[in-house]
Parts: sequence; structure tokens; C-alpha cells
Amino acid sequence: MSDIIEQYEKYVMPTYGRQQVAFVRGNGCYLYDEEGNAYLDFVSGLSINNLGHCHPAVVKAAQAQLAELIHTCNLYYTRPGGELAQRISELSLGGKVFFSNSGAEANECAIKLARKYGRDFAAAAGNGVTGDDKHRIITLENGFHGRTMGTLSATAQPAKQEPFKPLLPGFMYVPPNDINALKTVTDGGVCAIIFELVQGEGGVYPLDQEYVEAARKLADEHHALLIFDEVQSGLGRTGELFAYEHYGVKPDVMALAKSLAGALPIGATVAAPAYSDVLGPGMHGSTFGGGPVPCAAGLAVLNELTAPDFLTSVQAKGDYMRSLLEKLKADGLVTEVRGLGLMLAVDLPEPNAAAVVAAALEQKILLNNTSENTVRFLPPLVVEEGMIEQVVEFLQTALSS
Repeated sequence: MSDIIEQYEKYVMPTYGRQQVAFVRGNGCYLYDEEGNAYLDFVSGLSINNLGHCHPAVVKAAQAQLAELIHTCNLYYTRPGGELAQRISELSLGGKVFFSNSGAEANECAIKLARKYGRDFAAAAGNGVTGDDKHRIITLENGFHGRTMGTLSATAQPAKQEPFKPLLPGFMYVPPNDINALKTVTDGGVCAIIFELVQGEGGVYPLDQEYVEAARKLADEHHALLIFDEVQSGLGRTGELFAYEHYGVKPDVMALAKSLAGALPIGATVAAPAYSDVLGPGMHGSTFGGGPVPCAAGLAVLNELTAPDFLTSVQAKGDYMRSLLEKLKADGLVTEVRGLGLMLAVDLPEPNAAAVVAAALEQKILLNNTSENTVRFLPPLVVEEGMIEQVVEFLQTALSS
């Protein structure tokens, strides 16, 4: 057994189902183990390494900032935080940004912002509705928003919630793409509707166009915030900078994280101008949020993502991989192919996805299964067509046998 693995098993809490491999180096689309073996990475840190491992522009930006200023605290100003906030704002909702360290924290901020907005709106309306009344938040079954107590309460997956009950009150769950169910529960007591446009941990399920449009309309009618969790789908993963661009529907608030700083810890909650000042001094905070190093890395990431033709290439590669996966479906090896851009998944005829992932590891390919029937693909956005062909050829061989 690797001494790295042995050390983890002895001293690290067993909260992850780790594969039996330890990595010591990464470069581009490959990770390398202790013996120097190269593994083709189609997990990308669960869409954290979107630009691949140790992208030169990210490394350069982070190293330069490390040598200049690592951290102060949020009682003071630093240049990278302001520059990154401005860049995100101009590329998205045009409002203000709160920085944290993860997707769960970004969603936690969005939830608090929604609750405070509901209280403020009720007080200003003067119609007998109190802030305690306008506090309910609607989320979707099979969604995933994080593992803090707040975001777990928003994550409508019973298996994840059960060990930690009682959860926070005020959350309501409806089936995805069921407009009537959403209409039934949306009223003046709702302060927010929050969902992923592509349910990532749930198995890569994009929402229907009509559903997203209906959610926008209902939120407007009932003075509720529409919040998009783009932690996994954002920042180029679907072939657009943000997945909401596929739908032509803008949210009031958006959560970002994962790949924003090229694999350094960061989260960002983005609010449209009308909601940018809902949270005031002392209402929310994050000790490390918006630190100079991850923010400097984030600027480098956005420069790469917005370079000419970069996102066009992501969409083209996503279309190519999907076309190859559709051939597996035509041959009866998979039952469904779905996703957007380079956020893809296939369903298998039998519940053996974990076995496929294990077989891939033996062939030095890193894959991930979200259930016993679903294999998910999140390759770096800089992946090459030959690498895509290698993975699909492996699948064809593995599933045929």
C-alpha cells in the first residue's frame, strides 16, 4: 500500500470513497502517480481543473501574487479582489459579488441574501405580510447545493439529508421540469427559487427551456429571487461562459465556485444590481474569502476562458464527444446520452457504473459515476479530440464485454 494512502486511512476522516491511487503531479489533462504513471483525467476535480492541471497562466498569476501579498483580512482592500469582482460583474449580472471559499459557501450566501430580501420586501410592502412569512425557498428534487446545514437543507436528496436531521425549516422541494408543481407551491411567502440549470451531482440532467422560463415568470410575479447554482455548470463547462446563456434567462443571483480560480479555493455569489446591497456590514462574512492569491488566479482563468474562440472550441469538442457517445447508444451499449458542452453523462443498461469506473482506473483513465447506472464525464476544457476518442473506445470495449 502507498504510504500516502496509508497515512490518509490512519489520520483522515473516512468521508470520501477514494479510489486506490495517490497522485503527486499534474499537467494539462493528465495526473501522475508515485511511479510516474500518467492518468487521463476526465473528472477534472469534479469540474475544478477546467483549464487542466497547473495551467501556466494560473500558476504564473498565483506565484506572482504569493510573492507580493498572500492575505490581509476583509477589513482592508486589495487589488485582485476588486478586479475579479469587476470582471465577473461585467461578464454576468452587472451587480456586486461576495467572495467565499467554495460552492457550498456561495450558495449559503445566496440563501441568506434571499431570506434577508424576503424580510425587507415584506416590511416595505406594508400589506400585513411579515418577514417571517416571506421566507420559504423552493429547490428541485435530485438537486445538489452543498453539505453545510443550510445548503444540505436545500439539497433535495433524502439519502444525503437523513443522517443530519432535523434540517433547517422553510425549504420546499418540487420535481424538476414540472411547471404545475412549481406553480402550486409558489406564492407570496416564497423569497427564492434556486436550482442548477444542469443537475450535476444528480446525474447531468439539463432543465427544459420552458421550465426555466416559467420559473423566471413565477419569481417575478411573486417578488421572489431566481437563483441559479452554476457552481459546476458555470465558467465554460457547457460551452458558454455561464449555462444560463443557453436558456436566454438571467437570474437575480448566481453562485460560482469550483474552477473559478483554476483549482484554488474560491466561491462567488453574484447579485444583479437591484439586489447587490441586500446584505450590509456584519450580515455575512468569510475569513479567507476574496484573498489576493485565488483572486489573482481567477483573473487569469477568466482571461483564458474569454480568449477568442475558446468557448467555441469547448462546444465543438462537446458536440464531438456526444456524437461518439450517441454511437454507443445506437449499438445498445448505453441507454441515454445527455448534457451540455463538456458536461456529459451516459446511462448504462445494467447497474454497473462503479465497475466501469474501476476498469477505467486500471487502464489509467479517470472517470466518475454519479449512481450505479450513470457515468459522468467532466474532462478539462483543453481536452484534445484524440483523448476523447481514447475514452469512448475504452467505454466501447468495457461495455461490450
